[in-house]
Amino acid sequence: MFDLGWLRVDPPGATIVEGTQVAVVIRHFGFWSVNWSQIVYIVDEDRRFGFAYGTLMDHAESGEERFTVTLRPDGSVWYEIRAL
Repeated sequence: MFDLGWLRVDPPGATIVEGTQVAVVIRHFGFWSVNWSQIVYIVDEDRRFGFAYGTLMDHAESGEERFTVTLRPDGSVWYEIRAL
């Protein structure tokens, strides 16, 4: 979800476990910026998986984002992003 050409996460393939720190690297207005975040919790349920990361000091924003994927009983798949 972060491999968009103008946006990426380093290190690529970072392990999704609590405490993992990642750099969200963004190209905008002709330059690159780096914003550090840390995975703060994991969602690992029967039919739902995801994680949330929180911003670290010197991040351009302040808050938390959660990304989850849910397999519903009717077979549909839902992807949810929640930002605080």
